[in-house]
Parts: sequence; C-alpha cells; structure tokens
Amino acid sequence: MAKDKSNKIIKGFIIGIITVLILVIAVYFLISSLRTQTYEGVKFETVQFGQLIMYQTALPYFYQGAYVPYNIYLRNSPKKLKNIAFPDNFSLMKVSGATIPLNMTCDGDSTIALANLEILHNVIGAGWVIDNNATCDERYNLYKIVEADKTEIVEISPRCYEVRVANCEILPATERIMIEIFAKNAELNAPSK
Repeated sequence: MAKDKSNKIIKGFIIGIITVLILVIAVYFLISSLRTQTYEGVKFETVQFGQLIMYQTALPYFYQGAYVPYNIYLRNSPKKLKNIAFPDNFSLMKVSGATIPLNMTCDGDSTIALANLEILHNVIGAGWVIDNNATCDERYNLYKIVEADKTEIVEISPRCYEVRVANCEILPATERIMIEIFAKNAELNAPSK
C-alpha cells in the first residue's frame, strides 16, 4: 500500500515537472515569435531603446573587402505599414531621388525620413539624390512627397511615385517604401535555385 502511494506521488511529481517544462518552452516560443515578424521574406526583430520601440533588419553591406550586416531600424511595424497603399508593379532602379515641399518639416521627421531613404540606398549600392527640380524619368525612381488627405504611395508615371502624406505621417510613408525596397533587394539577391 505504502509503495503504491509513493509511486503515485513520484508519478504525479514527474508529470508536474514535465507540464511546467512544456509551459515554459511554449511561453518562450510565444515571446520569441512576438519579437520577430516577416514581410515578403525579410525578417524584422522588435528592439527597444528606452521607451522607443523599433523594428530592425540587417542587409549585407560590402565593407573593407567583405560583406557585413548593416542594421536598419524602422519606427513603425512592418505589419502596420502594409496597410499603406503601394503600387503592385514597383521596380528597384540603380538611382532614386526625392522632392519634398520646403515647409514640410513635421517636427524633424522629414529629415529622419529622407536620411533613412538615403542610407538604405547607399547600403544597397544605389544612388540617391534630393532635388526639388527633378522630374519624372523612367531611368530612375522618383518619390514626390506631397501633403494630402490620406497617406499612400501612388505611381503617377513609370517609376515616378507620389508619396502622399497626411497629418505629417512622413515616417510611415517613407518606411512603406523602405519595406518594399527590402523585399525587392532580397528578391534580387536571393540565391538561384
């Protein structure tokens, strides 16, 4: 009798330990999955700097004779950026440029937005120019940033995009362009099958 009772206690103890272990592993994987998200094959990791939450991805960057990962950070979740309208037939050119109204400062966000686009283009080896006199030309991508009632990106002629910004949402608008560039760059640099 005593032996049966101690066997039941040991059996219950082992089942309890296994259950706790399974729960710990499940919680670990759940938390890990919340820290990462994927958009068009590009992985983003959620990172926190003080109160600021950002979304980081790495691109290969040729530096001193070798490829090294270059981290790029977005302030908006790629999952939320997908909700901003974007043309289906986007193509990545070797040179891109932007025009922006001089009065669109958006508390400094316009400076951050344009710097992010410039850095991204430099990392992928593409040229970048800010020229308010630029006109649409099929030889390069042009992003015409304008104030609008709705934030969206619309192709107004081949490789010429109007980046419509409502309520100073210039960071989400330009980050929407960036996630498309990440996806296109990943597609172009994918190993051949």
